[in-house]
Amino acid sequence: PNLNARQRRWLEFLSQYDFDISYIKGKENRVADALSRRRHISALVTLRTQFKDEVKSASESDAYFQQVKAALAAEPKDK
Repeated sequence: PNLNARQRRWLEFLSQYDFDISYIKGKENRVADALSRRRHISALVTLRTQFKDEVKSASESDAYFQQVKAALAAEPKDK
């Protein structure tokens, strides 16, 4: 299948686990249904996504962060 970069990372991450994915009808899956209907939970997910984007954007324009990132990338991986 044609996977984008994010999907490939998830595939690689999840491949270390042994699990089965099974479909559960909405009527039988009450917990998931209740969570999906809660407005404030949906709002929190949106806020978390926005916060992550803001942190990423700020870190890309921060000179000190870029120096730290470069120093970490330059260190040997076998420490």
